[in-house]
Amino acid sequence: MIIELSDAKAKPVVKDLNFSFWPALSLEESKEIQFLDPIKAVGTLKQTGRQLALDVCLTTKMRFICDRCLDSFDRSMDVKVQETYSSEESSDDEDTILLSPGDTVDLADLLTKDLISSLPIQALCSESCQGLCQECGANLNREACDCDKEQVDERFAALKDYFKEV
Repeated sequence: MIIELSDAKAKPVVKDLNFSFWPALSLEESKEIQFLDPIKAVGTLKQTGRQLALDVCLTTKMRFICDRCLDSFDRSMDVKVQETYSSEESSDDEDTILLSPGDTVDLADLLTKDLISSLPIQALCSESCQGLCQECGANLNREACDCDKEQVDERFAALKDYFKEV
């Protein structure tokens, strides 16, 4: 959705937003994150001169790869975006995000970047995910392995009994 910044120079414009879009940024190359549904944006856009104030809720469904067990899992994402953008630099408001110069703004790009910045740093299929065995690579969520869990690094073998009760 393209917004013309020059349209609202005389008076403020408030628009209700209700649209869906597929992200223009391609995350498909990584195979770690995929969009399963289009991003749905519902909210308001207030345009004053060369400033945009967004109050939007984004919803979509995404597929992730778990960082512990490497299984794929699907998760619904609900992200609230409350941002102010401007094409003119101002020292008044430090929270305003500066837009690149021009008379148009692609709202889908701005919202996609907000959604991506809110993704979890570590994607886990569940909080109780046990991950993979470091020795044999077995998925510990599905099976137990017979690996020796008591292996101690030789450099720290002297510290093994240090905290045992006397």
